[in-house]
Amino acid sequence: MQFTEFGRTGLTVSRMILGTGTFGKQTDEAQAHGLLDRAAQDEATPMATLSVAWILANPAVTSVILGASRIEQLTDTLAAADSKLASAVKTKLDDASIVYRTGDAGK
Repeated sequence: MQFTEFGRTGLTVSRMILGTGTFGKQTDEAQAHGLLDRAAQDEATPMATLSVAWILANPAVTSVILGASRIEQLTDTLAAADSKLASAVKTKLDDASIVYRTGDAGK
């Protein structure tokens, strides 16, 4: 796994984690939201559930740091632990973010 400095914080983080933080910034924001919105609609699941389920579906991920500003977000996010992501949806999200992920088997 490759590591890099996290901005000017002095922290060293894995590039894979940085990749998840840049998905919406390096991809046109409207496109990123559109892709996630469509996937969430297709799966009939809240975007928070879909997003965390997608992250958990990556075998290189061992845990997820959660955050929520509303109880509904927390409920939706925690539901991802029991959610099974359809293979086609995972592939679509993986393909859209492949350029931002370093060190995983998909690249």
